[in-house]
Amino acid sequence: MLSKVREDKVLKANDVLVNSTGQGTLGRVARWIDNERSTVDSHITIVRFNAVKVHPVTAGIGLLSLQETITEMGEGSTGQTELSRVELGKLKVRLPKLDQQLELGRHFDGLAKMEQTHLAENRTLAATRDALLPQLMSGKLRVKDAEAIVSAAV
Repeated sequence: MLSKVREDKVLKANDVLVNSTGQGTLGRVARWIDNERSTVDSHITIVRFNAVKVHPVTAGIGLLSLQETITEMGEGSTGQTELSRVELGKLKVRLPKLDQQLELGRHFDGLAKMEQTHLAENRTLAATRDALLPQLMSGKLRVKDAEAIVSAAV
């Protein structure tokens, strides 16, 4: 299905996604940090920074900090509120000088990678808990045996 999507609509790492419609959800902002080939529907605006002019990670974090301002930019009546892409494009993101952006970007990138590592570890731990807990509670598995299983897996 993604083969039918225009290339500029395919998400790239460090894109910023802005919810452009909907009461209560308009203006929500998120950074896309994955390399998985994905796209979004027409209710999401993709903001892609020019890496020659700004560091995309630092600029993305800067845009995240403007979520409240973006939410207030919605136009239209209740239930039909939309965010103008033109107005979003006019939004100014305050950033430090490029050399400082690069340094901040490296730090932000490191934090994002650490977050992804911790999330993956949490998923593994939760799956292990979900697999072992029913057996422990039922008495089919002893704690000593569960410890051995976990030690072997980790």
